[in-house]
Amino acid sequence: MGDLQAKTLVFAESFTKANDLLKQLHVQTLNNHKYINGLMPLTQVKNNYPFFIYQQFSIQPSLAQKLLPFFDYIDVHKDYLDEKLIYLKTIKQSLTTEKMLKKIDLKNFQDIVQLDKSFVPPYINNYESRNTISLIDKDIPLSKCDNVESQVYAIFEKVTDLLNQDIPISEIKIVNTQSDDDFQLKKLFRDANIPLVNLKKQSIMIYPVYKEIKQSLKTSSLETTKTLIQNYQSKYPQVSNQVIAVFNRYEDQLIESNREIFISMLDQLMIKTKRQVSGVEIITVDQMDDLNHHYLMMNYIDEYFPKKDIDNDYLTNKQKEMIQYPTSEDINQYRLNLYAHLFDGLQKLYLFYPKVLVDQTRISYLKLKRDYDLIDYQYMAKEKSYLATYDLLRYAIEKNIYESYHQESNDLALLKNTFEDDFKSYNPQFNGILQEDLDLLLERKYTLTGGKLEALKLCPFQYFLKYLLGLDNFVDNHYIYFGNKIHNALEALMTDENFDYKQMVMNSDDFPKDIIYKKPLFDQILIENIDKIFTIIKKFYDNSAYKDIMTEESLSLKINPNDRFLINGIIDKVMIDKENNYYLIIDYKYSQKTFTVDEFDKELKLQLPFYMYMFEKFYDFKPSGLFFRKTGYDREKENGGLDNLLNGVFLNDREQMERLEPTGKQITGLRYTKDGLYKSNRGLTIDDFKAMSKTLESYIYKAAKKIEAGDFEIKPILSEEKNNNSISCLYCDFAHICYSKNKYVKAGDDDEIYEKSN
Repeated sequence: MGDLQAKTLVFAESFTKANDLLKQLHVQTLNNHKYINGLMPLTQVKNNYPFFIYQQFSIQPSLAQKLLPFFDYIDVHKDYLDEKLIYLKTIKQSLTTEKMLKKIDLKNFQDIVQLDKSFVPPYINNYESRNTISLIDKDIPLSKCDNVESQVYAIFEKVTDLLNQDIPISEIKIVNTQSDDDFQLKKLFRDANIPLVNLKKQSIMIYPVYKEIKQSLKTSSLETTKTLIQNYQSKYPQVSNQVIAVFNRYEDQLIESNREIFISMLDQLMIKTKRQVSGVEIITVDQMDDLNHHYLMMNYIDEYFPKKDIDNDYLTNKQKEMIQYPTSEDINQYRLNLYAHLFDGLQKLYLFYPKVLVDQTRISYLKLKRDYDLIDYQYMAKEKSYLATYDLLRYAIEKNIYESYHQESNDLALLKNTFEDDFKSYNPQFNGILQEDLDLLLERKYTLTGGKLEALKLCPFQYFLKYLLGLDNFVDNHYIYFGNKIHNALEALMTDENFDYKQMVMNSDDFPKDIIYKKPLFDQILIENIDKIFTIIKKFYDNSAYKDIMTEESLSLKINPNDRFLINGIIDKVMIDKENNYYLIIDYKYSQKTFTVDEFDKELKLQLPFYMYMFEKFYDFKPSGLFFRKTGYDREKENGGLDNLLNGVFLNDREQMERLEPTGKQITGLRYTKDGLYKSNRGLTIDDFKAMSKTLESYIYKAAKKIEAGDFEIKPILSEEKNNNSISCLYCDFAHICYSKNKYVKAGDDDEIYEKSN
């Protein structure tokens, strides 16, 4: 019914509204209600509100949206002392003057009803409370699972149990999942061939097609962008239709003159997946549309449920109290009461929680009138299972453990009876990833750097774990602290010789906390280190004709528009000879690091050529050197400062190198003779640098092809070793889950060695 026909204003959460409408439908009652969520603003604004408030007050759309609920509570006739409240009053007065606001007139309704403990704004007191959800006299099953993974299996088993009872699949709903849960559930249900539909709203920002639409909005005409959206409409209707709906609200001229604001508005869109097939549904609590369905509530712990408001909104709790707006504590208590009421009345509710996330967890603090039926969940194989593939794998693993370590699981006998005929030896090596899972990982963030290319070459599996799955457990230590502080000091001193680096070091608060008592001693060493290294670097700079300095140069680009990846990096230092149009790159390293053409040809040292390749995409200078400089200074092994020379490759051109370093004493391998330069494999021609850049590009695309194909085999370089270990394995953090037989290192072809060692 329309607003004019609505006689009753009902404050209701989405699930209480759905339940009320369903009950009225069953008894064929004529509905003359207007439903509204009390936490949403009763004051409505015109469509062009985001543009108006930006033009008048320079407020971005994200904040403009947050301000809307406060307008219900701001009285334009009242004098406020608080600056923010005065500001909100000014905004509301401006919106009122421009007739941008429209507030629901409560006088138009004969009755106002609070439905099932839903939130009612505190300034409304003449309302009636009604309950459509009644207390169920039945304990609620609560499954206690060891961890998150165990919880996923518990959910899966409950679903299969319900399906075996002939419960319609569309009546089974999984609620309150986290993103990792969705990922694991999807895999588990797919393996069991059970349809699973994720109906949770997702930010439009995660859709690759939106990234293209957004880029078009930034760089192309509106007509070109509209054509692009229409072309995507049949293939990506959910995204395209929502974007079109926003376009249709505004005139082209308004969008054209406020493109950034319009893009910010699009960025806030949430996309709801449509039900393409019937299946078990993953939903949020507010998507519960029939309280007679079976609801499997995951993560029933106080950390995740109910969602908690914290006092970090535009207004503080104190400011909210001044205008009678509900505080964070009010909202949190409201949710506890609301969900307790809901759970007390759900006939088919099943609760699950992991005992451990990172630390021990506590179940949600709902004060229920019903008791829990506590279930200590442990996965056990069954005679009949939807998870035959998983149980078959479990049998292979349990058999391997039993034969290797004589540890027998409780269900090994059942697994053996069921799967012995289909048994295949368990191989604990990684041998692939599903394409859709890989695509999801690459959509999150797919960038290539020199370091990542090196890691992929060292071992594809190591790259996969570290950069795609993000399993790198490296934590800062005092070496990293030293390197960062030296780097920061050198950068500042090059622009201001009077920079007080001693004060910077002594006042730093990022020293490793586990050895904080050593900080005074380390500060002394660090200050001495900076002093010595800057003396060396300053002398080099003073003698050089390369006077233009760029530090911390951050570069990022797509090589070709159709590439899925970006290349990026931050160059520590670029020195430029503008008179002759040459440049060199220097990368600071706290410890000693070398760079040679031979290492580049083996794809083991790619960082400096990678920087060169990126730099020349943005600047039109010719290379005269690629160098590492050690910034760590070892007092015990001073070695005449030789450890701190520039180490790398340089241009085989005496005239230009004398402009760079006339003394010939600060670059490893550089020596002047009467005929030119001393012959060295470190001296390269301009054509050599160009060839290196071209080869580097081929390395990039070879790596991208390997990554996008999901080729992440365990394959360390066994022919290159250090301290009797493969260089791939020397500093790898994943040895405990890797099965390369590193002890079989021999000389010879990489592939041949790898095959022999596995």
